[in-house]
Amino acid sequence: MTTFDLNLLRLFEVVMRTGSATLAADELGLTQPAVSSSIRKLREHFADPLFVFGSAGMVLTPKARRISSPILSALSHVKRATATHDFAPSATTKTFRISVSDFGQMLLLPDLVKSVSQEAPGLILETVDAPPREAARMMELGDIDIAVGPLGPFGDGFHRQEVFADRYVCLVRRVHPTIQGQISAREYLEAKHVIYKSRGEGDPGFEKELEALAYSHGLTQNVAMRLAYTLGLARLIARSDYITTVPSRLAALYENYPGLAVIPLEFFVSRYVLTLQWHGRVHRDPAHVWLRAKVLQALVPDRPPLSV
Repeated sequence: MTTFDLNLLRLFEVVMRTGSATLAADELGLTQPAVSSSIRKLREHFADPLFVFGSAGMVLTPKARRISSPILSALSHVKRATATHDFAPSATTKTFRISVSDFGQMLLLPDLVKSVSQEAPGLILETVDAPPREAARMMELGDIDIAVGPLGPFGDGFHRQEVFADRYVCLVRRVHPTIQGQISAREYLEAKHVIYKSRGEGDPGFEKELEALAYSHGLTQNVAMRLAYTLGLARLIARSDYITTVPSRLAALYENYPGLAVIPLEFFVSRYVLTLQWHGRVHRDPAHVWLRAKVLQALVPDRPPLSV
């Protein structure tokens, strides 16, 4: 149905309800000649007078009565489909699914849950561990809502916002036999490393810089262990002579862990860039706009609001 046809059906509904072409013109903001012309088009389309004059105004013909029900139903469906649906956090029972690594979960959820539980007590949060390609596919299908992590662009159809760029630091045992307070590039390369890398995530810029650093010293990084999760990482480092490289925000979560020390890595320029990504189909959805604002507020409390 064209927009013009839809306007004709709206006119049919108003004339049927008011019984007056004059009142219909006032309600729809049309001139009397425009209403008369539209009624004529309706009559031609349905091959029926539709409205005839009676003692109480315009009344429906038998055919008009037969078609009135489906017309009103169609207009109701159109009205619901085109209405602006506001999102009320206090009343929602939605489930939001977030693709995030365990590091991102540790960093995001405490402050996010505190904020969300106050504003939307009926809302459910669910985290999903999905590699980037799978996360993009799931967002296209509506199976997850947003992705948070050190992720490159997902491509056309997606929106991407850089949340913060974090410097890398080194976690070491406080009583490490050779590393105390600071670390040189050679000491760093020669130490036994625990590598933390969640599924599909990584920092190509840091890895390239590390490779160049090792090459300049005629060394390779001494990898002793690779981990997919941060669970147990602090305890492992605090009880061994291994070291690990993490973003400073992750290190800050362990600042009170007994036996652990944080050492800056001054020789690295690369930064850990955390991003927030979502699909274009929910870009202006009020619920998603609210969720993204809450996520940004949890990760960077002083950040300006997210634009849409």
